Amino acid sequence: MKPAEASTHTMAMPPGSAPNIERAARTMQALPEFGAVTVAIGPMPRCVVTVDAAKIERVIVNLLFNAAEACAPNPGRIEITVTPSESWVDIRVADNGPGIPEAIRASLFQPFVT
Repeated sequence: MKPAEASTHTMAMPPGSAPNIERAARTMQALPEFGAVTVAIGPMPRCVVTVDAAKIERVIVNLLFNAAEACAPNPGRIEITVTPSESWVDIRVADNGPGIPEAIRASLFQPFVT
């Protein structure tokens, strides 16, 4: 087994269950500055994915932190949806923040852009 494969495993998520997503939401809401942010997790369809569970959870936590910061100082609302397809699972995190300022959209994915 290659080192990269050692931590990868298949997760079967039965309908209505998304332990990594739910745990990521609790992690974000545990911080006092984000305690008032509402997180709505949409219906969880049954899906089977092969992922590094810890890494995907960390990605979701980071997206949730970004979304919660975007909502501040207003009461924030974050929605997470999961949609499986034939060859992947689409996880979307949306918030009610003001959006990405036009001035940084072109450079958004360059290092150290905020």
